[in-house]
Amino acid sequence: MQIGISLSHLQLNELKIDLAYALNESIKCQFAFIRLSLYWDEIEKKPRTYDFSIIKKFLNFYQKNQQSIILTVGVKAQRWPEYYWPEHIEKKSLNNQKARKSLLQFIETSIKELKEYTCIKYWQLENEPLDPSGPNQEIIPLDFLKKEAKLIKNIDQRPIIITLWGNEIIKRDLLSKLTKITNHIGLDIYYKQFIGEIFAKSIYLRPLQSQKELKKHLAKFPNLNFWITELQAEPWEKNAEAYFSDHPKSISPQQLLKNFKQASLLGMDKIIFWGFEYCLWKKINGDDSYFKLIKEIKNS
Repeated sequence: MQIGISLSHLQLNELKIDLAYALNESIKCQFAFIRLSLYWDEIEKKPRTYDFSIIKKFLNFYQKNQQSIILTVGVKAQRWPEYYWPEHIEKKSLNNQKARKSLLQFIETSIKELKEYTCIKYWQLENEPLDPSGPNQEIIPLDFLKKEAKLIKNIDQRPIIITLWGNEIIKRDLLSKLTKITNHIGLDIYYKQFIGEIFAKSIYLRPLQSQKELKKHLAKFPNLNFWITELQAEPWEKNAEAYFSDHPKSISPQQLLKNFKQASLLGMDKIIFWGFEYCLWKKINGDDSYFKLIKEIKNS
């Protein structure tokens, strides 16, 4: 089984973790893949003026260290608020033709600019594009997603991954819509997700379908290659106070190991942990149990 992590400099900044430290710690673990994102709003602050300097710091480092990368391109990327619209886009909606044109131009420029990096092994197209998310609970329209995929394939032949929110994958029934776009599908699965409070008691939700139901559902699509692109390794809590508490209820080293064991039963050969930044933050603050556990899992 190949083990990887997602990594976002936005979250590193949020947790006040030095970038050089994070890069060095990530490479020590020798992960099969590290998943990065382009953030459109920081790359194209002015129309048709692109600055790839931040992502190139990552790519130059990982290229030098022969680390395989998955790079997310599009308007949706890792972390809240999901959609990273530049300020200069007046109507921030893909129902708007000008916004669509600008996004396609951004994707084209990005692929052409970065395709020389051989460390990039997969392009991830958007992040959970067909799942409603962000402040306005929007999706990437399927017709436009197809245009994005076609554009990438016309420029570069590396495979495309598309991700889906795995906790409700049977209910949403989206897999059949993706079979003609790509055969690499990533599932994002969280086994303990805060959803609300009842009488001041926090309530946590598991995936809506059982492991058995999910495995049976995926078997209906034998031509698709399934990954877990986000496996919970950080808290999902109601607020920052609960997130940064010593013992958040949604994650612990024991829960992290349980998450991995459950995910392993699905039979996928690639699992990417979500929350490596949190593991580093815990390590910096005197608790290296999360970091050690992910490293042990990778080496097992």
